[in-house]
Amino acid sequence: MKLILRGYHPQKINGKILYVNQLYRGQDYQDCYFDWNPLNAIHPKATYALRSLDVRLLYPLQIRATLAGMRRRGMVPEEIIVDSQENLFLIPVVRQLAPGCKVRAIFYDFASPEATLPSEQAHVLAQADVITVMTKTMHQELLAKVPQVAKVPIEVHYHTLRASENRQLSKGEIAEVSEKFALPKQYLLYVGSEQNRKNFFTMVEAFRLLQKEFPDLYLVKAGKDQAMANRTTLLQQLEADARLKDRFVLIENYPHEQLQALYACATLFSTLTTYEGFGIPLVEAMAAGCPVLATDIPTTREICADAISYVPVDATPAEVAKAYAAILRDDAVRKDLQAKGLQRVMQFLDHAN
Repeated sequence: MKLILRGYHPQKINGKILYVNQLYRGQDYQDCYFDWNPLNAIHPKATYALRSLDVRLLYPLQIRATLAGMRRRGMVPEEIIVDSQENLFLIPVVRQLAPGCKVRAIFYDFASPEATLPSEQAHVLAQADVITVMTKTMHQELLAKVPQVAKVPIEVHYHTLRASENRQLSKGEIAEVSEKFALPKQYLLYVGSEQNRKNFFTMVEAFRLLQKEFPDLYLVKAGKDQAMANRTTLLQQLEADARLKDRFVLIENYPHEQLQALYACATLFSTLTTYEGFGIPLVEAMAAGCPVLATDIPTTREICADAISYVPVDATPAEVAKAYAAILRDDAVRKDLQAKGLQRVMQFLDHAN
């Protein structure tokens, strides 16, 4: 039995708990007990409004109650998983509340290539029994930036997809999603936020440059806003450019099980991120048979190898547009990327699910 501490309620699909996050996503956790921040059940922003009270006081009390409830049910956790950097302070808390229990910390990434961990977080992370990261690249980066964890075992566990997420969609399933979101016949797809490191506005500018040669091409963005200022900038750009607005589709709310169809219908998927701990959409796109173009950063190279097309991380919009056009013009290139992607993604499938 494992107790997973996280900030949000685990998502349920078909009545089963599906842990939608990088490491454990795609796995039905029948042997896990989830503890989540109760304020998020009221409203996610409540956590931020009451962070000083909730995180430092209420959450430890809640964990104590969770452990007591598990014991009453005869469930004794053999491992407690502290998920997300903002919860690292819980490591010494759970050590006190559950002595002898293995404590695993999941470390996803730093805020940017230049960022490090505050000394307090580095100190508590070093108290974990084991640290899990998503890539070998992140393993190396963590050791280089946080020497305090040098003696802690670090395990690399790639994000996995359920085998069902790699299945061939029926025409009916694709048609249903296409109709629901009014998807165009040809579109460049991006899945993610508008955070600065995602470099989304370079993609927007590159798309503008494509419009003359590819007048029927649309830009589809799927994913909620995680950077309010950037969302405001995006909306302002759309209002200022009628043609861009006419060729732009924003999808914020969609069931996870319909995401595969968004990839499958896309002409090309792209992410121009400057930094990632893993890059889930890359795997999802390859699994759906969607050609991919991304920036050449270490984690993406580790995950995708030669199965996708690359541009330099500092590529200009004109350079990105040129790379897009080379793929869009050539059916053979797209089919080759599709085949390579489907082959590459096999190592990221959880065949047990």
